[in-house]
Formats: sequence, C-alpha cells, structure tokens
Amino acid sequence: MSRSPHERAEHTVIGMPPAPHADARAPIDDPLEHAETVIARAPARPEINREGFSSRFGEGFDAAPDGLTGMTLAGRYRLVRVLGEGGMGRIYEALEVGTQARLAVKVLADELCGDPRQVQRFIREAKTASRIESDHVVAISDSGVTPTGAVYFAMELLEGEDLATTIHRDGPMPWSRVRHIMLQLCAALGSAHACQVVHRDIKPHNCFRITRRGDTDFVKVFDFGIAKLLGEHDGSQLTRTGQIFGTPEYMSPEQIRGEPVDPRMDVYAAGVILFELLCARPPFESDDPLTVISRHLAEPVPDVVRLRRGLATPPGLGEVISRALAKDLASRYPSAEAFAQAIAALVIPEPRGKTQLAPAIPVVAPVGAIGTRTVVLAVSVVALAIMLVIAASWAVVGH
Repeated sequence: MSRSPHERAEHTVIGMPPAPHADARAPIDDPLEHAETVIARAPARPEINREGFSSRFGEGFDAAPDGLTGMTLAGRYRLVRVLGEGGMGRIYEALEVGTQARLAVKVLADELCGDPRQVQRFIREAKTASRIESDHVVAISDSGVTPTGAVYFAMELLEGEDLATTIHRDGPMPWSRVRHIMLQLCAALGSAHACQVVHRDIKPHNCFRITRRGDTDFVKVFDFGIAKLLGEHDGSQLTRTGQIFGTPEYMSPEQIRGEPVDPRMDVYAAGVILFELLCARPPFESDDPLTVISRHLAEPVPDVVRLRRGLATPPGLGEVISRALAKDLASRYPSAEAFAQAIAALVIPEPRGKTQLAPAIPVVAPVGAIGTRTVVLAVSVVALAIMLVIAASWAVVGH
C-alpha cells in the first residue's frame, strides 16, 4: 500500500558512494541489484529527518522547551518560539532587535556545532541560497557564529504550508492550479541555475505555499542544504562528485548513479512534482527505497491521464511529463525555462457550445445545409400541391 507524503518516510540519502560502473550512462541489467549495491555501500550513520523543518516551517510547533527560546542570539535576534526541528537543528520565529521585524532563524544543533564539516555545510547552505535573487526562493539575510559557538542564519519568515501538506489534503489538482504552481517552481529553479546553483533535493516538502498579493498559491523554494555550485572546487569535499544526495522519490537516474551534478537533475525532480500535483502521488513509489530507485532507473512513467480518472487534462501533457522524466539526461528538457515553456503551452480546449434549439420563426436553410433527398422531396410536394389546385380549378370550370 502506498503512503501519503506524511506517512511515507522521506529517505534523504547523504554521503552515499555509488556502486562502481564502467560507463555511467550504460544500461543497467538489473536495476534492483544496482540499487541494493548502492545502499549497501553507504556508511552507517544516524538517519537525518529533514521533514520537520519543511512541513512546519512558518506554523506553530509544539516542541519541547529548549534553552534558546526567549534569548537574544548574536545580540540581534530575539528567539520567540520554535517553528520546526530536524536532524540539523531548529528553526525559530524571531524578532530583530531595534526594527522588531519578524523573521525566521535556523540554528544548528548543539551536538553538531563541534563538527567542522557540519558547520561548513550549514553556513554553506546560507551562502548558496543567498546568491539567488528570485521572489520564489526564500531570502537569506544573515549568517554567522556567536561568541559562544552557536551557528545560525536568518531568513524571511514564511507563513503557510508546504506542497506535501497541500497535496495530501487536496488530492489531484485542476490543471490551471498545477500550471500556476509549476511555472513558479520553474522560475525558482531557473534563477538558481543562472547562479550556477543546483538544488538536488527539490520535492514538495521543500516548496512552500504562502499568500502574497492575493495569490494563495505563491510558491517559495527553500532548504539548500545539499545544493551544489557548478564548477565549484570543494576543497573540503562536502559534496564531492561520486556521492549520492537527494530523496529517492525525486532523484533522477544519473543522480542515483552518482554522476556529475547537472541542472537537469532539478528538472527531473520538478517533473516528479508535476506528476504528483496531478495525481496526488509520485510516479514511482514504494515502502522500500530500493524499489523506488529501481523504478526510476528502469520503469516507464505511468499514464497520468488514466491516473487522473476523468479529470480534465490538456492534450500533450503525457509527452511533456515523459520528456521531463526521461531516463537519458540528453533527452530531457535542457533547462527549467524550456520545461516552463512546455508547461505554459499546455491548454485545455474550451468545451464546444451546446446545440441551439430551433428558432420559433422558420429560417430558410441553404441547399448545402440539407440533404439532396430532402430537397427533391420538398420540390415534389410543392409540385403535387400545385397540380391538385389546377385540377380542382378545371373541375369547377367543367361543372
């Protein structure tokens, strides 16, 4: 039985070396065996739950009391309440001292502050996201380390819910809404890619819905914790080539194989989200992450029209999804912008007008509008009537 986004474990894989292979793009004889090899080679480490931050970001959260709430961080941010937590730490609602502006502050967990690699990764997330200028990417305003060793970054406060919550509640969405959400997601990815940033973990939990300028489906992308800068020399090897990063339900085949980072990985993940918005489930799902990986590698994309069960679907949608989810990187949309253009071009035809009732006053129809036999019959009836009138006249005269 498939699970809802909240019931399904979000298997975020970090630091997993891929199985060796002679040709990264060569066909895989047994995808499941390949997936098992990939997982088996992963170093043992505690599971990191990334869902906590995204599913409750900007909402009230009933968390256990901690030592930071009510304190002022770095002499600048008074922490009001916990908004969410995960394996990396907690997110707080905060007030900026002086301006009293409301914002969110993410603080690295105490037990991770002594690990230089985790501290670098945390600060790197803030710096990477801050490079991107887009209304559809969460804005990072500050980051740093306090004299006491607390590591943090400040960002805009988002009030709403993530797409995973929306999909779970609303189910398959009408095309007009799907189109609106997807065009915003593609805009966010396009801006990130223009800054040489590949997100690598695009999924509904990392796409947030807020209300802005009357739009209740305004989308913000966040959580750049495993994002990668293209062409970046990472001396610390925090995200070195040959490691697998991402969430299996949204990972492209080349991402699973640990190939070099490419923006089209994000296009694939966006294609999965498009499918999920339409069908309220990802194209490849299972309780077993190995099976999910295997399906991404080998199985065709399910028929979205059949899964929508009669809901209106624009012509050509299946082809657009299939290209976004192409197994071969070269067959996929070359950019988020190209994917957006394909989505924007999909329109559900207007329903044909209802058949009009015949007018009360007879209208002479052109001969081409009625059958030849009907025309001949009408002429015959008229001729017969004329003949009867003439015959009657002769009878009267003869009498």
